[in-house]
Amino acid sequence: MRRNILLTLLLVLITTVGVRAEVVPIQKQSVGTHAVTTNQQETILQLQEENKKLKEQLERTEMDKEIQRCRDYVDRKANDINDNLSHWLVILSVVVGAIITILGGGLGVLAPLYLNRKNDKVMQTKLKEATKQAEKAKEQAEKAARQVETVTNQAEKAAAQVTTATEQIATATSQVQEAKNQVTTAKEYAEKAGQALTAIEALKKQVDTIQTKINEDKTKAEDAAKAAKVSQLFAEAFNEKDSSKAIDLYTQLLALNPDNADAYYNRGNVRYDLGDKSGALSDYDKSISLNPDDAEAYNNRGVVRYDLGDKSGALSDYDKSIELNPDDATAYNNRGVVKHKLGDKSGALSDYDKSISLKPDYAEAYNNRGWLKIDLDDLAGSLSDCNRAISLKPDYAETYDSRAVCYRKMAEKETDEEKKKEYIALAKADEKKYNELTGGKKK
Repeated sequence: MRRNILLTLLLVLITTVGVRAEVVPIQKQSVGTHAVTTNQQETILQLQEENKKLKEQLERTEMDKEIQRCRDYVDRKANDINDNLSHWLVILSVVVGAIITILGGGLGVLAPLYLNRKNDKVMQTKLKEATKQAEKAKEQAEKAARQVETVTNQAEKAAAQVTTATEQIATATSQVQEAKNQVTTAKEYAEKAGQALTAIEALKKQVDTIQTKINEDKTKAEDAAKAAKVSQLFAEAFNEKDSSKAIDLYTQLLALNPDNADAYYNRGNVRYDLGDKSGALSDYDKSISLNPDDAEAYNNRGVVRYDLGDKSGALSDYDKSIELNPDDATAYNNRGVVKHKLGDKSGALSDYDKSISLKPDYAEAYNNRGWLKIDLDDLAGSLSDCNRAISLKPDYAETYDSRAVCYRKMAEKETDEEKKKEYIALAKADEKKYNELTGGKKK
């Protein structure tokens, strides 16, 4: 449209003035046209340079503003190019008219039209090239803008992802902190629970200690009550004159305390006195198993074994009794009896001597040694031991029997009739005394 207006204006001017056109002014105008094209190229180069700079600014923080400024700048440059083209076309038309008017060239109307058409083609070509370059620059700018937009979108997405990640990190951090708080709380609860458990355990220990003490006290009380009952039964049994009742009391005692060796020992004594020698032997066995160091239990079991005909067993028990108690006169006396029966007269005499040395007032030992001396044909010694036994124990029937035997042995040996009669009379008197003391029962 602008080109058509300018061409019309030039035709009017040329027709009105009626001057000729010359080539030289047109060459000057050509120079002017070339100057316009150079400016356009410089502008395009400048746009390209600025596009390059724009690309370098794509990663800046205010990228959207830069792109917008770039777009505005491109639009302004395009407008400036159009404005410059219009301006130079007007100037060109004026200059051409002026030159034609001044020189009054005679080319007429055809020459200016030809030149203007030729210049117009050149200008159009240049303008098209400039326009193409501008459009190309604009396309590059738009492409850059799209790239920037893509980058921006990616940046926005990345920023959104960063924001999301940040939020997730914040959430995770919050959760971690909450978990830490929960762990701390749990630790506190655990510590409190541990303290409570410790306190409970301590309390439980105290309760257990108290309960143990109570149980111990209860056990002690029960044991004390049982011991008191045992002691009561023991005392009652020991003092009971009725042997059967005494045995029953010892049996009750042993039901409460089955490990009471003394109760077995005493019940064995009572059973022996009642003639229950097998029962006595059983009680002595139990007493010895509970108290293997009881010398008297061995001695009494030896007596029962001797009475039951177990002389070797009796000798073994007496040996053990003397081993446990070397100062027991009774054990030596009893062992002397067994040795005498077994034919060990010297051993028996030694034991009787030891028994009497340990217990000088032991009537039974004197009586037993008196019997042994009769077998040894030591009648004087026998009579002396029997007399000593009677003096120590006047109601000891066995000694009267022993002395009666000694008197009769002496009468057998006596050649003097008067002495013989005297010994026989003494023997009869001792036999009578024996019968009085025993009720006529011979041992």
